[in-house]
Amino acid sequence: MSQRPWIPAATTPLGATAALIVAAMIVPTVASRQGMAAANPAAPQSATAAGATGAMSYGDPFWKLWGDGQAELAAYDLTISRYGQPRQGLAVAIFVTETFSNSARVKADPGKHPKSDEFPVLKLNLVQDFATGIYDYNLMTCAFVALEPVNGRPAGATTKVSFSSQEWCGQVYQQALFDPAAVRATVHSYFDGEADQQVTLAYPQDGISEDALLIWARGLAWPALQTGESRTVPLLRAARISRLHHVPLDWETARLSRGAQTESVVVPAGRFDCEILTALIGGGSDGTSGGTGGGASDGASSGASGGTRGAASAGTSGGTSGGGRDAARDAGRTWTIYVEQATPHRVVKWERSDGETAVLVKSDRLKYWEMNGLQFITALARLGLSPRPVRMP
Repeated sequence: MSQRPWIPAATTPLGATAALIVAAMIVPTVASRQGMAAANPAAPQSATAAGATGAMSYGDPFWKLWGDGQAELAAYDLTISRYGQPRQGLAVAIFVTETFSNSARVKADPGKHPKSDEFPVLKLNLVQDFATGIYDYNLMTCAFVALEPVNGRPAGATTKVSFSSQEWCGQVYQQALFDPAAVRATVHSYFDGEADQQVTLAYPQDGISEDALLIWARGLAWPALQTGESRTVPLLRAARISRLHHVPLDWETARLSRGAQTESVVVPAGRFDCEILTALIGGGSDGTSGGTGGGASDGASSGASGGTRGAASAGTSGGTSGGGRDAARDAGRTWTIYVEQATPHRVVKWERSDGETAVLVKSDRLKYWEMNGLQFITALARLGLSPRPVRMP
């Protein structure tokens, strides 16, 4: 298997951003997380559904894995559509727990906030890099899921999403904070007419974020589904779609499904028995609005048997065309996510009806924030990656 070039060089906008993020990151220790579990001995042994509500609870088996003081890093071969053409690139998904400040809605530094202001989250940092002709795109989406009830919302609910895009024409940033009854969004963009915005949206009681779908598919975010179960929920449009297609951040309807069969999936990382989870997103009560039925129906009939999966137990320069706006807003779209049936239920592959695909290359658990010295560059091989060549945009 050939190794994929990675780009954490300070010469790129993403490299500089990632360096700041890594330098600032502090991950709770196993001992602190085991202490949380001990303080709540009644917690179930894994994140599972409570009756028909889809409620989540995170117990000792969850913290045994996700409280080990490390992050799960997974590299993917990425195909993504931009300017009407498929682009080949790389995605890296980083899953890690950390302690969050409710007042600041950022990672809480030790001793800086009262305990009453802190709660644990599972964070997904999804980095996507790809070239478009002469210049490249560097995208990063961060989704934070609360691991205990907070702000009147149940455990497993999204508490924050942020997104940034850097390319040679400029940069954009968007974040959304999920409060008890509203979502507060901030936008900064180099596009005329989008420069600086503050938006407040009503927050439906059972609303979820599209940006947290990869967490949800692993059984780590609300709502938990039984095998063969489907559920229709309000879904907040992905920040990336909102920004790159220049459409408002808004609620849509999604039909979430967990299939009834497993499927053997072969990717560069190997062969996996996978559950298949789907999200049909659109304007109708069935999650469609005249757009993407086929791919979703396949996913809805596939998945894994055996009850509810436990969380740890078993931008462009010059704008975009009106057609691009309509496709993102009106035609509907489908996510099909293939999840490893065995623990730790890694995302093996995802497909979207707009042509985006990602297949797992390799993954590992690392304290990567401690590995920013030159001597650690060889550790990229643990993700199936290789250093980025010089003079490569």
